[in-house]
Amino acid sequence: MRSFNRLLPLCLISLVAACAPLPPRRERVVVVEQPPPPTYVVRVTHEPPPEVVEVVPPPRDGWFWAHGYWRWDGYRYVRVPGHWERVVVGHHYVHAYWEHRDGQWWLHEGYWARD
Repeated sequence: MRSFNRLLPLCLISLVAACAPLPPRRERVVVVEQPPPPTYVVRVTHEPPPEVVEVVPPPRDGWFWAHGYWRWDGYRYVRVPGHWERVVVGHHYVHAYWEHRDGQWWLHEGYWARD
């Protein structure tokens, strides 16, 4: 009984401490910078077809239309249709494009770049 009487205050203090509110946490802001997608080397002897012709839909608040482009699937060029991208504040959209360099075709896929 004596040891119980000694442990009782310790138990009560522990219980009260466990019920006490936690101190407020400072809000942490984490910014993750996403690098632009990698550039793909496409080793073909013929250039991609002309730009994809599509009807651009009317503007939408908070969204940006990324136009369609041609992608190489390993055997042929396939059409990638245009799509909506949510606007990223402080950035501008760089559309996908092909670059001819050193006898190779390089595809730069669309991405958001910092202003």
